Amino acid sequence: MPISMPANGASGAERMVDLDQVIIGRSSAMREIRATIAEVAATKVTVMVHGEGGTEKELIAHAIHSLSGMSQGPFVPVNVATIPAEIVEAQLFGDERDSFAANDKQIGYCELADGGTLFLDEISELGLQAQPHLLRFLQSGVIHPVGARGTRVVNTRIIAATNCHPASLVKQDKLREDLYFRLHVIPIHVPPLRERVEDIEELAQFYLDRFTMRHNRTVHGFTTEAIDCLRRHSWPGNVRQLENVVERVVIFAKQPLVSPLDISNGILESPDTVSESGVHSNGASHSSQSEELALLKPIQRKERAAIIESLEQTDGHVVDAATLLGLSQATMYRKIKEYQIVRQRRRRKSKPR
Repeated sequence: MPISMPANGASGAERMVDLDQVIIGRSSAMREIRATIAEVAATKVTVMVHGEGGTEKELIAHAIHSLSGMSQGPFVPVNVATIPAEIVEAQLFGDERDSFAANDKQIGYCELADGGTLFLDEISELGLQAQPHLLRFLQSGVIHPVGARGTRVVNTRIIAATNCHPASLVKQDKLREDLYFRLHVIPIHVPPLRERVEDIEELAQFYLDRFTMRHNRTVHGFTTEAIDCLRRHSWPGNVRQLENVVERVVIFAKQPLVSPLDISNGILESPDTVSESGVHSNGASHSSQSEELALLKPIQRKERAAIIESLEQTDGHVVDAATLLGLSQATMYRKIKEYQIVRQRRRRKSKPR
C-alpha cells in the first residue's frame, strides 16, 4: 500500500511510503490496520492502540507519526509504567520549582514532543490523580509545568496504548471515563499472533532477512516443515517472541534453510513437566492440580508449556526466560503463578581450574 506524503514538509516534492513494508502481515486484521493508519495519519486525531504485549503497538504508533504532517517533529515514546506516581506530572508537563534560570527547568514529555507525537505506552498505569491533567492537555493543548506561574501552548499529538481493552479499564476504575473518550477517538486493535497465523511466514522471513544481514550469516529461508512448526506454536509473547526466536535461529543455524531442529527446543513442542533443570509443575497436590490444568484451554496449555520450556532453557532464571519469550517480567511472574509453575534454579557448575 504505497502512500504519497509531502517530503520534509515541502509542498512540492513527495515521498512514497509502503506500509506493507512497515506493518507486515497479509491477514485481514493487518490489512485493516494499514488502512486505518493511512486514514488517520493525515489528521491530528488521538489514537488508542490496544493489544497483548509483544504485538508491536509502538511500531503502529511510529508508522502513524511517520506518515503524518508532523513527521519532521520528534516521536517521543514513554512507558508510563516506569514513571513513579509522585513525579509523573512533572515528567509529563515539566517542573519549574526553584528554577531561577531557563536551563534549570525540567522540560516535560509533552513539550519535548512539541511539533511531533507523544506515544504513551501502558496508559492504564497512569494514576487517577494525574489523569485530569492529561485530560486538560488533550482538551486545550496547554501545559502547566509544576511550579510555573504561567502556561504554554504546545503542538503535540497523543497516541496511547494499553495491553487491556480500554473499556475494561473504565469498568475497573483504572481510567476515567472522560479521559477514555478523549483517548479512544480512533481505536486500533492489534490481534495476538496466534489469531493471525497467516502472517507468521512473512514475519519470520522479514526477521530472518534482517538478522542475517546484521549478524553476517548465510541463512536464506525456512523449510516447509519449519514454517509448519512456527504456525503450530501459540506464541504467548507474540511478534516480539517470534523475532527473538528467529534471531537465535539465525545465529546457530548450520544450513542455508532453517529446519525444525534449528528452532529452539521446546519453543515449538514443550513437555508438560521438566525435571532435569528443576523446573516443574507444583506438586503440592498433584491430583487437584491435574484437574485444574485439564480445564485449561488448548492455547493456555501451549502457553504454559512454552513458559516451562523457557525456564528450563534459562536454568530457571525468570528474567532471561521472559526475554526469551518476549514477555515483560511482570507478565512472566503473573503467568508462572497463574499456571502453578514452580521454578528451581540449579547451581551452575564451576569451571575446572
